[in-house]
Amino acid sequence: MSFFNIPFLLLFLPVVLVVYYLLDFFVRVILNLPEHRLAQNLFLLLASLVFLGWLSPPLLSVLILLVLLNYGLARKIKTVLWEGRSAKAYLLACYITNAGLFFLLQLLATAGSYNIPLLGLENTLFQSLVLPAGMAVFVLRAISYVSDVYTQKVPADKSLLNVCFYMCFFPQIIVGPLQAYKDFSPQMDRTFDAELFYSGACRFVVGLGKKILLAGN
Repeated sequence: MSFFNIPFLLLFLPVVLVVYYLLDFFVRVILNLPEHRLAQNLFLLLASLVFLGWLSPPLLSVLILLVLLNYGLARKIKTVLWEGRSAKAYLLACYITNAGLFFLLQLLATAGSYNIPLLGLENTLFQSLVLPAGMAVFVLRAISYVSDVYTQKVPADKSLLNVCFYMCFFPQIIVGPLQAYKDFSPQMDRTFDAELFYSGACRFVVGLGKKILLAGN
């Protein structure tokens, strides 16, 4: 699924928008609870995982493991820095693990695409495994978050939900932008603004038109 096909435009996106705003009404008005943002964020995370699973089911489990790994590394770096010790080894582990896995998956996908025997495994297993753009954005967001924790630009978030939400957010996972965690996290506690919603919808429609009418041709 991409941003420019019928399932996304006529099924996935409308359903996500409707349920997202109904959750706000249900939790805040009917249940009279203040934690409607948490419910909305959880729903958007689930929608993002569905989107990623739709793109590549085998890749989804790899991305979830990377989320857990980077969340743990960030928390460990925070602890080590608080104790006054060097955390370079954990930062290096972040770089090696994320970049290494990315290049390994790219290699396997390339071997599958060109039917090149590799590691004695069936090449067809890897032909749809990797989505280069989405995987690259995901890995760079993960490295950015852990690096910012290391340089103490942001604290290591205690919430696994928030970190996973940042790394998997479906509107940015394919083409970016590579938004820093310190810029993304305040939006997790957002308020509805009709003017911004209208502006965003107009930008989406104009961009969709440019993609289909101009770039597509």
